[in-house]
Amino acid sequence: MWDERQAWFKRGSKWHNGVEGRISVLKRCYELNRCCDHDEDGFEKWIGWGVIVANLMTISRKVAARA
Repeated sequence: MWDERQAWFKRGSKWHNGVEGRISVLKRCYELNRCCDHDEDGFEKWIGWGVIVANLMTISRKVAARA
């Protein structure tokens, strides 16, 4: 059994929480709620474009803040 007090377990838990938070932002802010494509390739494209859009928005906000 795993010991939840070990450092590797705590790091994994924090990483998992970060991933869950990122998914929540993608769903809320970028309307990535429902995939229009029904096969695996379509789903991968849907998620990929959603992540790209989120990253571009983050980059644009940082660049605009500098100006």
